[in-house]
Amino acid sequence: MTGWVALLRGVNVNGVTVKSVDLRAAFASMGFPDAKTVLASGNVLFDAEVTGNAGGTGNGDGDAGGSADERGSGTGPVPSAQSLAERIESGLAERFGYDAHIVLVSAEHISRIIAGYPFPEDDDHHAYVVFGSDREALAALAADATGDSGPRSGSAATRTAGSIADNQGEQIAHGDGCLYWRCPKGRSTDTPFAKRAASVRFRATTTTRNLNTVRKFV
Repeated sequence: MTGWVALLRGVNVNGVTVKSVDLRAAFASMGFPDAKTVLASGNVLFDAEVTGNAGGTGNGDGDAGGSADERGSGTGPVPSAQSLAERIESGLAERFGYDAHIVLVSAEHISRIIAGYPFPEDDDHHAYVVFGSDREALAALAADATGDSGPRSGSAATRTAGSIADNQGEQIAHGDGCLYWRCPKGRSTDTPFAKRAASVRFRATTTTRNLNTVRKFV
């Protein structure tokens, strides 16, 4: 059994309201009766058996992993992480009546992502992780903002993609199926990268969480 985190995209904003109690009920109806929610930004911790590659970030990409801990147990294995993500998206769309998109990440992968954050943390900056269900879209997002297409194939190391705008103090780095983003506090919606990430091109495949929120997933 693998521990998973489902990261919902676009809930509790723009008129799409999904209460935590209703979200837990939705997961229970999909076969995950002990699923737990974290904060109100659309984060669900649960367990599910995947018979194929139990992926990390990217709704199927990545390594197998995760632990049961106290997360909910689904009923019946699914053939792949992609199938699991599609099952959840379909259930959310039916329950809440919106175009549901999630990023599905194994618990083990979450731990690696936390450990890989490359920038200093201080009181003057936000520390964010940008998750994506499409690694090519993540690379395109970084390239659009920085001109850097990302780590070369086979490189496991996180490397800095460069400053988006030196005078605004932003930094972005490529991670293992994610992007790391550091920006000045109070600027997380109006920096160049923030505006690019919020564009229609990336809306369905990426979602951003504060690093402190991500730490609550493990």
